[in-house]
Amino acid sequence: MPIREVAPYEFDTYGPTRMQPLVPMKETAWFVSDAHDPPVLLGIIVFDETDRDWGWVIQLPDEHGKKRACDLSHTSLSTEREAKKILRERMAVWERTGKTMHRQDDPPPSSPTQMIALGDILTNDEIADALRLYHQHKEQGYGFAAAAATQIIEPVLDRINKKLGQENDAYYLGFAIEYVFGLCEDRLPDPDKDPNFMDFLDN
Repeated sequence: MPIREVAPYEFDTYGPTRMQPLVPMKETAWFVSDAHDPPVLLGIIVFDETDRDWGWVIQLPDEHGKKRACDLSHTSLSTEREAKKILRERMAVWERTGKTMHRQDDPPPSSPTQMIALGDILTNDEIADALRLYHQHKEQGYGFAAAAATQIIEPVLDRINKKLGQENDAYYLGFAIEYVFGLCEDRLPDPDKDPNFMDFLDN
């Protein structure tokens, strides 16, 4: 079903919960899923006025009917356009679950839903490219997941889907790779200097 960007006055009719962040935040765009009538799955783009970067929040009703955040960006994004693209992707993942309610202790949906290893989805050359990209974006402090999704994962997503036997979300896989690299950050190799760079995955 369509995920639409809507005007704030329409968005307000669906009963969103307004955030009270610890840092100055400004809402800049609003999205709804038309999978249900009226919409229950809502998305908000936010601008951090301190760090001057972008993020997003997804809301669903809790068991009492109050809209609450069920998913949000853990990476600061450099542009509103990038934030909107990732928000749409994540809302589509939620939409596919068919959920109309989210308890606070429920984990967000993940795609893929099976346990996989990095070598299951990327070739050695692609992992080397991902490592280079990670080192580049480490200095910026943001943007790796989206860059990995568009530059590395999306071009081979059909192959990954066939390998795993399911439809996968490129941006979720980008975040998953970022998470794996983050766990290994103190020993991430430089693929251009270390011929045994793949060994870090075995440690």
